[in-house]
Amino acid sequence: MLSPLAKRATHALFADYHPSSAIENAIENALTAQIIVHTLITLDITYDQGKNASNIELRGLDFQRAAEFESKTALFEIDERRDYGE
Repeated sequence: MLSPLAKRATHALFADYHPSSAIENAIENALTAQIIVHTLITLDITYDQGKNASNIELRGLDFQRAAEFESKTALFEIDERRDYGE
């Protein structure tokens, strides 16, 4: 159900074009549909050199490897081993 504010905004924007019930139904359907969006952003990687040295010693992983990550060639997989409540 649309909030009173959303209804007023909907009517104000589309009152001349469609009956209000059709607009409300379209908005409610759009808002309840399952939509999956992936956003990939390029960023500069910066890190503390001391923490990096500690991480290399503890885990054998250099933070610089994060800068080498290529999302275009990465394999993404849904973890369905158990329900994580997300």
